[in-house]
Amino acid sequence: MKATDLDSAIRDIISSRRISDQKSLLQGLESLGFQFNQSTLSRHLKKLNILKKDGYYQSVPVRKPLSGGPVHSLVRGVKQAPPNLIFIQALPGHAAAVGYYLDKLDIGNIVGTVAGDDTLLVAITPPSALESVLEEIQKGLGLSGP
Repeated sequence: MKATDLDSAIRDIISSRRISDQKSLLQGLESLGFQFNQSTLSRHLKKLNILKKDGYYQSVPVRKPLSGGPVHSLVRGVKQAPPNLIFIQALPGHAAAVGYYLDKLDIGNIVGTVAGDDTLLVAITPPSALESVLEEIQKGLGLSGP
């Protein structure tokens, strides 16, 4: 069984029938010859962006984050720490949310992010890209310049 075959079967079933629970979906897949457990199904549903909406499983379009979205209201400040670090101060308890959003922006030259409670550390490589990445972060988060 290839994952793409399973993914296609899941999509076909939820687009042709109203599936209200994972047990029904598993039964439909079993009738097509697929054998696996509920946790595997859950992982596939997540990967395919299939969610329960109005009581039934539906494919939900993937949306790229919009610049500035509601995340900008969680950010208190952005500071650079040369040669290759940027610190983002967030409201208490929100650094991980800002980091998740920042990761989804897929800004080049960011090696990684580490979130604490109210501080997000962003590592940049090469160090010469620090200024340009800082500008992209500020633009992506909907913040004004330095």
